Amino acid sequence: MRLLLTIFFVCIGLSADAQDTLFIKRRIADTPYAFYHAIFIDTSKNSVFRNRITDYQFEKYDSTTYFGGLQCLERPRNIQKLPRLKSLPRNWVPLFQYQGKYYTYHASDWCCIFRFRITDTTTMDHGVEGPEPSWIKQIKDHGKGMFTIERSSLYGGDTVTIHMIDPKRGIAILNFSSSRYTGGHQQLMVDANRAHLFPTIVNYCVTDRMEEVEFDPIDFSKLLKQYSSPRKIHH
Repeated sequence: MRLLLTIFFVCIGLSADAQDTLFIKRRIADTPYAFYHAIFIDTSKNSVFRNRITDYQFEKYDSTTYFGGLQCLERPRNIQKLPRLKSLPRNWVPLFQYQGKYYTYHASDWCCIFRFRITDTTTMDHGVEGPEPSWIKQIKDHGKGMFTIERSSLYGGDTVTIHMIDPKRGIAILNFSSSRYTGGHQQLMVDANRAHLFPTIVNYCVTDRMEEVEFDPIDFSKLLKQYSSPRKIHH
């Protein structure tokens, strides 16, 4: 029983002000062992959960993955630092839709979260294996919020296309083309510097990995059309 109470109060403490927390689900179990699981919406301005999502500071393992990956890649000739495009954010985190509204997400299993970063000379795909690097071969600004990044990675060459569908809130659709060894995919993402504009859904359990939240499917073609018209979608 003491363990149950300890887990409960630790969770409440992490969620900060109770007025900033809306629980979607919570469970306290004592069999076969004690654990506390909660899924909640954190709207606090300085959320510790959102801060973790947007923190790109390298740990030791991240440095090993990134610099080790670069050593395995052929360095482009006459590589130069790319010009900084003010309209193109550098750090991206995923944005999800739940019951028609947008949220960032702190997953139960951290490996489930894909993040994307652009530096002066490389990009990083932050996934299960950590920050996987690619050399930037070329970056183009096509206007109207569309950018393409041609890059060279361990899996061959590919292209990242970025559609800024809501520049004010930093929302974009990122399209990662298929390469020789990987399939392509699309991801709705938000500028990490503007992630605070959205609440965070937190899947919280100290002791176990829990089933992840099932989010609304996103129709990317429809989303592009909605934002290219004067109409607005859900805030």
